[in-house]
Amino acid sequence: MQSHYPISPTQSKAARTYLSWSQEVLAKAAGVGRSTVCSYEDGLGVRPDSVERIREAFEKQGIEFTDGDGVRRRDLTGVMHRSHDVFYNDLLETVKQQGGEIFCIVKNMDVLMQVCGDSDIESLERLNILSRKANFRCLVSEAQVSAFNIPSVQIRRMTSRVISPYSYFGYGNKYAHAVQEGQAKYIYAVFNLTITAREYRREFMAAWNDAVDLQSQTSQQERRVSIRSAI
Repeated sequence: MQSHYPISPTQSKAARTYLSWSQEVLAKAAGVGRSTVCSYEDGLGVRPDSVERIREAFEKQGIEFTDGDGVRRRDLTGVMHRSHDVFYNDLLETVKQQGGEIFCIVKNMDVLMQVCGDSDIESLERLNILSRKANFRCLVSEAQVSAFNIPSVQIRRMTSRVISPYSYFGYGNKYAHAVQEGQAKYIYAVFNLTITAREYRREFMAAWNDAVDLQSQTSQQERRVSIRSAI
């Protein structure tokens, strides 16, 4: 039986976020090609029956779709945000109330600054506020010179793991996925599940222990430059 209305590309991306699915996984579950999923989520035209198969694949996993690009999962307590400010305020208020730490995995530090609403590397007020409220650790997959100069955040570079298409954050009893829709534009899927948040932290710490400390690496590089200059 056909659904009352087709899902939107935005809903498809958000639903994949809930399930931690890549486009390849969705394509396999829906019985369509990856190029079909990619074209659809990029806003290109695809066959209506392919869209319906994509929707059915999500619904089999407990995903529900509502009007206005709404997405929810029956077995999760979650909320969707489309604003940097709303997500940032949730980070801040949660660590104020629950304490603990903030951890995240991102592709690069530009992503972290955009998520936190800091416009550039010279303006890190929001990051510094968060780091004063909780121990802040961040894993990146791309080494950047600018990333080395944020003393309020512990930063390491992942060496053996592949970053997924979205970034994720853990804080208090919550975890959140940040999926990029466009330049400096994100969807934030925030879940308040203690057990799952702990599982994310265990995964994060395993990657953290294998990662390279960028601040220490930079200090060593600076010392080598100073020695060479002295010679």
